Amino acid sequence: MAVATFDVFETVLVRALGGPEHVAEETGRLLRARCVLPVSPAVYAAARRAAQDDRTPDVAVHPRLADLARDVADRLGVPGAAAHLEAAELEVERAACRAVPGAVARVDAARAATGRGVVFVSDTPLPAAFLVEVLRREGLFRDGDDLVASADTGSSKQHGALFDVVRERLGDPAGELRHTGDDRWSDGVHALERGWQVTLDGSAHLAGRERLLAAGGRATDGLAARLAAAARTARLQGAAAGLDAGLVSVAGTVALPLFAGFARWVLDEAARRGLDRLYFVARDGEVLREVTARLAASRPGAPELRYLHGSRRSWTLASAGRPGHDVLADLWVPDGLAVEDLSPRELLHLLDLDPDEAAALDPAAVPPGTADRPLGAGAPAFLAALASGPVGAEAARRAGGRADLLLAYLDQEGVTAPGRVGFVDVGWTGRATRALEDLLTAAGRPVPAAHLFVGLLAPAQRTMGDELFDRSAGWLLDEARGRHARSRPGEDPVMLVETLAMGGEGTTTGFAERDGRVGPVLSAPVNPATAGWGFADYRAALDLAVAAFVDGDPPGTAVDLRPTAWQQLLDLWRHPTRAEALAWGAQPYGEDFANQRWWPLARPLTARRLLRRAGVGPATWREPTFWLAGTVRLSPGPVRWAARWLGRVDRSRLARVPLRVRRELLLRRRG
Repeated sequence: MAVATFDVFETVLVRALGGPEHVAEETGRLLRARCVLPVSPAVYAAARRAAQDDRTPDVAVHPRLADLARDVADRLGVPGAAAHLEAAELEVERAACRAVPGAVARVDAARAATGRGVVFVSDTPLPAAFLVEVLRREGLFRDGDDLVASADTGSSKQHGALFDVVRERLGDPAGELRHTGDDRWSDGVHALERGWQVTLDGSAHLAGRERLLAAGGRATDGLAARLAAAARTARLQGAAAGLDAGLVSVAGTVALPLFAGFARWVLDEAARRGLDRLYFVARDGEVLREVTARLAASRPGAPELRYLHGSRRSWTLASAGRPGHDVLADLWVPDGLAVEDLSPRELLHLLDLDPDEAAALDPAAVPPGTADRPLGAGAPAFLAALASGPVGAEAARRAGGRADLLLAYLDQEGVTAPGRVGFVDVGWTGRATRALEDLLTAAGRPVPAAHLFVGLLAPAQRTMGDELFDRSAGWLLDEARGRHARSRPGEDPVMLVETLAMGGEGTTTGFAERDGRVGPVLSAPVNPATAGWGFADYRAALDLAVAAFVDGDPPGTAVDLRPTAWQQLLDLWRHPTRAEALAWGAQPYGEDFANQRWWPLARPLTARRLLRRAGVGPATWREPTFWLAGTVRLSPGPVRWAARWLGRVDRSRLARVPLRVRRELLLRRRG
């Protein structure tokens, strides 16, 4: 009769606090918090590792946890605390252990295939009775199963003798012995030498960018390692659900630390500022609110979290209709553009009009054939003609109506009701926020007590004005306050974040009254940019990662996760895997201010595109390359080499070469 055996850790159990190496640090934190030890978690972890190493010069014999605890207590000068050390490690392990996704089904299948219980086999100092308790809690251990632990038998898998113990305990069965484990040496070679069938599966190990994330555990009181463990869980669950592996990786290793870090900061800021309600602004606020709500569920006294429809365009157009405001004299123009850069169609778009509507009001407003030509030097005359004619009057009328509807919507949603209100958004320059506050102030409504953003760029202080800026804060970057982006030129932090925060519905273009309530008018029921690249897989994977992180019961201590978020963002942007480049690179990104033209973030470089990047060829060859590393990853070998060479050329440094040469010659002459 066949018998199935399973390794325990990284095969059927993993730890929600990261990898095996993170157990000692977490135990040290617990002991410090309880005033059992005066040393730091890092010092405790080092003593724990040293005790393990000294007691296992020959890996054939594994020490018991009680013996290790006595050794560590002696090393730290607290021999009377050994029992506390042992109990603390068991407490940490008990809280951290989780079944590997899919492991319960695999173990059940093994029981069904063999017609008998399974045997769990583990090299560990933990007592067998403790492991049985945890395995049973996780649904892995059933009546009829058995467990053999190295510390209880004086032998180990690493030398192979533990497999002999298992065979003896089973009564030297004549049938097949089938072992499943994760380690090529401990679970593979020694079992094969004894004639066992072996299945090796290392998928439960931290992998790729998960390891990079986990490496920051010590600097973040273990939070980064817990995020890595959650990313691993999402990866394993996502694979079982058939989700795209590249998108699952981005969701778990990049989006999770970014949004979980931001959500923790938002909740901390809300408590510090005494906020009663937080409004998450569409569309990026969709995912921000969902993640924050999951983390807020375990925080007593967390503020109410609401979703608020709005957009830069809808707020700006409505604000233009406030009393005493000249719609055309103070026309909002997107960052980086001037009125002269716009075509009549684009300028009219900023007034909530199109060329056909303008022509119906004034046939001379947009001469035939000029709607899509840049205005250039004729921009002032074009604006003056609009302002003095029926088109300007219609623009003012529409803006006034939009102002009334937006104010009614804000009143209806409780934004202007009593209480301290905060707005949450991705941010950047603060222009939309400035427009909203101008409208509220002109209408005599109260303004929010705080605006909390993922990031604020350097122009934000000037755009907002000092008073509004003082009520605002950025998390990932806040350049006017000295918290600058860690990205290089060409690595746009706006693009980095907004691709991760994409919302599922269309843009809010305005508001309308229906059945006595004011609701949003959307450009489309579903955001067209979510089609064709796996948006649903990405959001499903992010949900899995957030759920796993919350399930790991992360501590509520204030920890700065910004360096971690930057590290993960930039690693994706600079070093994507091919699976990530294929899946994430298919996401469309809008180049123009109205998002009317879209290109994928990354696609293979052709020779023509490469020549254009080098400055060769006509301008008609131009196609934007938003994500260079993703593009290079997808390109043929020779093109990859050329693109990487071009990417390494720092033109500013090349320009300094003559000056460096002159200075070097000067030094040599002096010598």
